[in-house]
Formats: sequence, structure tokens, C-alpha cells
Amino acid sequence: MTEILRCDVDPKEFIVWKHPINKPAYGSQILVQESQVGLLLSSGELVGTLEPGSYPIESPNIPLLRRLIPGGENSIPYDIWFSTCINSTEYTWGTRDPIQVFDNTYNVLVPIGCYGSSRIKITDFQSFFHQVAGTSRSYKTKDLRDFILPFIEREIDQSISEAAQNNNVFNLSSSTKRLSNECGIRLKSSLKKFGIEFGELFIQGISVISDDPTFIEIKKALSTASSINIKGGAISNNKETYSLERSFDVLENASKNDSGVAGSFIGAGVGLGAGLNLANNMSPLDNQNASSENIGKSVEERLKSLKSLHDQGLISDDEYNQKRSSILSEL
Repeated sequence: MTEILRCDVDPKEFIVWKHPINKPAYGSQILVQESQVGLLLSSGELVGTLEPGSYPIESPNIPLLRRLIPGGENSIPYDIWFSTCINSTEYTWGTRDPIQVFDNTYNVLVPIGCYGSSRIKITDFQSFFHQVAGTSRSYKTKDLRDFILPFIEREIDQSISEAAQNNNVFNLSSSTKRLSNECGIRLKSSLKKFGIEFGELFIQGISVISDDPTFIEIKKALSTASSINIKGGAISNNKETYSLERSFDVLENASKNDSGVAGSFIGAGVGLGAGLNLANNMSPLDNQNASSENIGKSVEERLKSLKSLHDQGLISDDEYNQKRSSILSEL
């Protein structure tokens, strides 16, 4: 019975695959399909390759196998392997651990993640068998992906770290094309010795890992700093209102305390107006600054400033109405 040695495995799923029949007998046939290459190995050494086509094993003297098949035997003493020759982009990848990149803008380490795909094919089968595939009966696309991922991560780490020295970390995603080219060139050189032709690298995304604990702390710190800056700007532009706000804080704290000086004032029935006078007397510098700020300002300007503070929620309705009445009383 004629044996047909062929490989029907999906070319996207394998790199090299060994046919289970060892030393096929004469009368068998090797069928190499399109997008495949046939490989004849002896004790792990590549002794010949077969292009797509049909190869009947009828005699040691057939032209295509003449130099490979010794005479006087009933079978060819070689293992039959098949390899895909598709230049595939199925090799998707993603960095497994965050790349810690120093950001010069905020002087912090920012965790970066990166993902993409690559175009690869095997061109030197002897080197590939010796250094990568070994004696495995099959070597799948996933196996090759796992093999090249550390090389990709190393080059990505280096390229992103270098790019971040002159750019804001949060703008790195705009440099994916340039970084892809740089990493691809270095990877082509690194993987060539393994018989792997690294065609292209495609970086499809670079982003900050938002759920990383380090970045969560950075967001909290930036949020706090932003709040302080906004508050500081409001205080700087509205010293008079800030003094008024602090006066109300004094009264609020005093109302919560039944003992000490504050409690004595509340117990004696000192009202809101007296409390304001007390706060003003305790802060002569604030009053002096507030008065100096008002010199040269028209009533209209002061009313507009007061309205702006009220619209921003920096003062209450009662505070707004009281101060508005005070300004209008000067007319």
C-alpha cells in the first residue's frame, strides 16, 4: 500500500512538523503543498529540502533524490519534516511586565505597557533546528512567539526609555512608527543567527498602565497638587474673600468646642457680627491687605469680583449678600 506523507496542519498553527512515519519505504510518496517546504533530516542534520510538489520514492536513482538516498536499502533513512514558508503577521505580542520609564516632566517612574505584532519566517532551517526547535516533533506558532518575546521586550524597553528622555511619557504613543522601525532593525540582527528572518515589527499601542499601583499614586499626587494650585490661585486673586472665609472657620470651630476661649464667646451669646469683628481683630494684617486691595477699585469692579467668587462657590449666599450690602453702603 502506498503511503502519502503530507502535512495538513493549518499553516498558521505550526512552524515545523515531523511526519510520524520514520524512514518511509519505497513506493511511498512525499507531497509538499503550496506555502510549505519539505525537509529531510538525518540525526538532526538537514540533508535536503523539497519545494512544493509530489515526490514518489520509487528507486534510489530517481533524479530528485539520487544524492540523498543510498542504494541497497528498502527505505530512505531520513525523517520527513514540513515547514510553513508563510511570512506571517500572526505573531502578536504584549509586554508581560510594566516598563518603568522615568518621566522628566513630573520626575517620577511611570509604568508603561506596549503591544503589537511582528512578521516572521524561517529561512535557515539548519540553524533553526539546532538552536530553537531541537528534537521536538512539532514547533508551533505559539512556541516561536514565546521564544522571540524576550527579545522584543528588551528592544521595546530600550527604545521607549531612550525616547522618554526627550519627550513627555504621555506622548510616546505618537512615536509608534519610529519606534517600530528602530526595534525592527535591531531584532532582525539579533534573530538572524537563529535562522529567523524578522521582517517587520508593528507597535500598535503604547499606554500608561492605569491600574498599576504606582500610577494610581501618581494620579492621586497630581490631583492633590492641582487642587492646591487652583486654591492658591483663588487665594492670591481674592485675599479679601480668603480673610472672610477664615473668619467663618473660626466661628465654626468655636461652635464645636464647649471649653476654652472659643466656648466662652459662644456661651456669652456673642453673635455672628461680633464673631466677624473678633476674627477681623485677630487678623489685622489680612484686613490691611484687603483694604489695600480695594484702593483704586470702583464699586462696580468690587461687585463683579464678589459675584465671581459666589459663582465659583467660594462664598455662600449669606456671605455674598452681606458683603454686597457692605459695598453698596459705601455709595
